[in-house]
Amino acid sequence: MDGTGLTAEELVARHRELPRVGHDRMRREAEEFFAPDDDPCERSRG
Repeated sequence: MDGTGLTAEELVARHRELPRVGHDRMRREAEEFFAPDDDPCERSRG
């Protein structure tokens, strides 16, 4: 179990109930949070 006290199966069931979010919406929300020149998808790793 994790910190929520739920089993893996219960967590998967909860996850499946979440609303789907498309790429465009996620990208738009990320751009609102991060500065335009701080694109988390474009950062170098390391």
